[in-house]
Amino acid sequence: MIIVIMGTIPHKEQRYNTQGDWWFDGTPLQIRADLELSEDEQWCTLVHELVEAVLCKYRFGDDATKIVDKWDKSHKKSKDPGSLKGCPYKREHEVASIIENILRLELYGLRKR
Repeated sequence: MIIVIMGTIPHKEQRYNTQGDWWFDGTPLQIRADLELSEDEQWCTLVHELVEAVLCKYRFGDDATKIVDKWDKSHKKSKDPGSLKGCPYKREHEVASIIENILRLELYGLRKR
């Protein structure tokens, strides 16, 4: 069974300084985006985190959260640790970014109608 709990929270309640975050907490996948983002950006962030989490789960198995958290927390000064050279989940992050940007473009197009 797949269970995903996703939503928005104030930035100060994020586990670390990030706009979006995910982690597997037993069965459910937990995903959070910053409440301070626009609604469009909240959706884009949530979709990015979902795609990244699923791909990381398939690649790293039960260690996905541990591997990503270790990298992200050791690169706190970076605004985008997933895009850094040597990132263990760089491909997963890049695929998630592509899908996020497609959604962003579609939302923008719908807003322009």
